Amino acid sequence: MSARAGFSSAPLGYAQRRTEQRVRRNSPHAGSAEVELWRRHNRFSRAENNAWLRAAEEHERATKKPGKRNGALGDIGMKVLRLLLRLRGKLDGRLDPSYTWIAQQVRIARSSVGKALARLKAAGFLDWMRRSEPVEDPEPGGQYVKQASNAFILRASGAAAEMIRRLLRRPTAAMQHAQIERERAAKLKRPVNEIIADAKDPALAALLESLYEGARDEVEGEKPPSGLNTPLNGSKG
Repeated sequence: MSARAGFSSAPLGYAQRRTEQRVRRNSPHAGSAEVELWRRHNRFSRAENNAWLRAAEEHERATKKPGKRNGALGDIGMKVLRLLLRLRGKLDGRLDPSYTWIAQQVRIARSSVGKALARLKAAGFLDWMRRSEPVEDPEPGGQYVKQASNAFILRASGAAAEMIRRLLRRPTAAMQHAQIERERAAKLKRPVNEIIADAKDPALAALLESLYEGARDEVEGEKPPSGLNTPLNGSKG
């Protein structure tokens, strides 16, 4: 993946400066687990992109108390979310800008970026995973791994996910399950001749046809067309 402005990954051959900072726990190497998460959650249509923004705006209005300037996300939180939605990779979903780069783009303090991201995560509009990366040409006994920028995942949860679903007019999980059951029941009620016709193996189709004909003849022999039982031998009609 090519590096973009504000991203921690440097081109090959570029000497990365050692920061001497401590690496936080649960920070797997960059380029591992987050790649699949980006592909699964960060790639979506323009309609869904707009639904994210509308849901965030709706949440901001709903949580704004009388006399207060901002709601749960705040003006800065909304700006950061808009930036992340624009920045996400359209093909691979990549989204890992540094806090410093976000602060420069939104023109706010770096500390404000962390607070805005925390509010977005608490509201269910964002998640992330910490990452680390090896230090190129480490000194003997020195730092050999350093903290990398977070991998941001646009995975909605809770009320945020429900708002986005409603705006996109998508069915709920219960509705989807009910539809699957209806389709399953409809398949079970299909005419036998259609089921036989779907058999791609001619020998299997012939066998099914033979079994069906035999079963139908047996049933028709037990139940006369008149609907009356055949009198026993010697009994009076």
